[in-house]
Amino acid sequence: MKNSLYLLIFLINFISLKANSVTLKVGIIDYPPHVDFKNNIRNDKAYKYVHAILESKFSNVEYIQYPSKRAISELKKGNIDLLYPVDDPFNKLKHLSKAFFHSTPGLCFKKKNFIPILSATHLFKGLAIGIPSGTKIVPTLKSSSANLIDIKGTNSLNRGIELLKLGRIDALFHPNPIKLYHLTNPLSKEIACSYFHGYSSGVYIATKPGMDKETYKKIDDAFTLALNETSYEFYFTQN
Repeated sequence: MKNSLYLLIFLINFISLKANSVTLKVGIIDYPPHVDFKNNIRNDKAYKYVHAILESKFSNVEYIQYPSKRAISELKKGNIDLLYPVDDPFNKLKHLSKAFFHSTPGLCFKKKNFIPILSATHLFKGLAIGIPSGTKIVPTLKSSSANLIDIKGTNSLNRGIELLKLGRIDALFHPNPIKLYHLTNPLSKEIACSYFHGYSSGVYIATKPGMDKETYKKIDDAFTLALNETSYEFYFTQN
């Protein structure tokens, strides 16, 4: 009986050790200013926040930087366990229950034509506003008197930025302008963006298909607790 008890304790400890020794693979997408591949991502606040949570639950965490399309492909294949930050609704990826943070759409202008308050939609009258193909626009823009121009192609967002710089369009609708309009982006010297406040959407940490329920719950519970205690959005604003 005593030997059986020792054996049971040994097996429990062995299984626990084996579970903790499994490497959790985390894909990371370039998402300035939260994740900026131009710098050491270990200094980025998004990395620090995520890593602090994951290292408390897993002894081995590996981070891999990917271009956006490849990252989603690797996640769907199950080659990585988690992927962040993800704001791509078209792929319908499974993700943690709470949004990591929220993004707000807006319009980007050449600085000389900047409109700071987008609720003043009468100012859109006659403006040629580029809409990247497949992008869902906000109702206030859709119902305005602007000339909405569909920008086609696989890199329609980048093409839209080029058209804006060339003066071929007056403004560009961007689903998340903070990725473009921030201090470390040289484009901020010639382009300025405003936001459609009240139309934010979630940016998530996505999970691989078929992740076992126990692992998902372990990760999801940890992030839910952390986000409820101190949201990433609040953490990001602190020095």
